[in-house]
Amino acid sequence: MGREVSNVVLLNSRHTQIIIQISFTIILLSYFLVWLPQPAVGLSFIGLELGEWAKFIPEVSQGDIIPSRNFFYLPPVTLALMLAFWTVRWSNRHWQTWLIRGTALLISFLAFPALESLQDEPASQWILRVLFIGVVGIAILLAAYYAYRKSVPDTVPWVYFVGFGLVGALLPLWTFLAIRPIVEEILGSEVGFGVGIILNTIGNGLVVTIGLVNLSRHQLFSANKIALEHNNPN
Repeated sequence: MGREVSNVVLLNSRHTQIIIQISFTIILLSYFLVWLPQPAVGLSFIGLELGEWAKFIPEVSQGDIIPSRNFFYLPPVTLALMLAFWTVRWSNRHWQTWLIRGTALLISFLAFPALESLQDEPASQWILRVLFIGVVGIAILLAAYYAYRKSVPDTVPWVYFVGFGLVGALLPLWTFLAIRPIVEEILGSEVGFGVGIILNTIGNGLVVTIGLVNLSRHQLFSANKIALEHNNPN
């Protein structure tokens, strides 16, 4: 029965794995696509550039808006965290496991500050991004520990997917919505939503959906298992 429940949770389901891979690919690609378009003035910024450009907005540099511009660096970080915890039930002996974990760490370095920032700007401007990357490193070690223990519940990856997917989708979107009217005022024209931020929201939304569906199925079949054991005590 335990094996049946594990299979229904779809942790190793081919279709689920394909959807996860597509979702991760969408999130990564979205970061290199336009987030803030303004073709009328020849202005467009991809996700990778937006956090750096935002610091030149007076309201952002003065801290007049609540969300931090550092939230624009979250998509590669939360993607890296999801990749790391994707491997919590994989064997540490397989090279594919460490390939994914190494890829996660490399992706997180998309949030690393430019050398000019490290040299010329106060630490308050970039330390949070360095901490983000440090968290990814800790997550990789934690995933390896989980895999070593071989006693991780089926639900663990899905819980992390839901949590990090929400963070990766909502916090950058919140920051974008906060600076959008300021940019419109500066430019004197309406600023739309770039395909990058739309795809980032969709990609993370898919991951969250997958996580919630599998968590609900696990809960359902766990309840069925308890009911069967109660009805068939022998």
